[in-house]
Amino acid sequence: MASGLTIGQAAAFAGVTIKTIRHYHRLGLVDEPRRDGSGYRRYASSDLLRLVQVRTLAEAGVPLSEIGAMLGADPERFAADLADVKRRLTDRIADLVARRDMLDRLAGGNRLLLPDRACALLNRAAELGFTPDDLAMARESLVLAKALVPEFDDYLTHIELSTTATT
Repeated sequence: MASGLTIGQAAAFAGVTIKTIRHYHRLGLVDEPRRDGSGYRRYASSDLLRLVQVRTLAEAGVPLSEIGAMLGADPERFAADLADVKRRLTDRIADLVARRDMLDRLAGGNRLLLPDRACALLNRAAELGFTPDDLAMARESLVLAKALVPEFDDYLTHIELSTTATT
């Protein structure tokens, strides 16, 4: 009887597909194991450990291109690499949250292109009796100003101060 698991058994054990194991072989993340007399790959316990390590890091968000170096690193370097991956994931999460928030703002019309302070100014203008055409022109002006004026917050403050001084 041959010693070690076949690729199918190793895949089941590690919780990956056979295709994934072959991909790991191509990337050099897992060495090709020895073959038995029939030509079947036979995975030893050290191969299975490596498969599980690679799968676990990949599932945690470590890019496959970085896993090989991480597994070969000393504990201090490994910890620093994990911290770097965590930072990049945190940045990605912040980006995804911002995108999700943008989608939530789509239903709000003005809120898609303008910050809450600018929307409040438009709402105040509507309460003061500005016509729909005036509001549309003011909205377009604010959208363009936001795109073109680096100090848009200062610009809004100036408008807010101007409107409170006249009321």
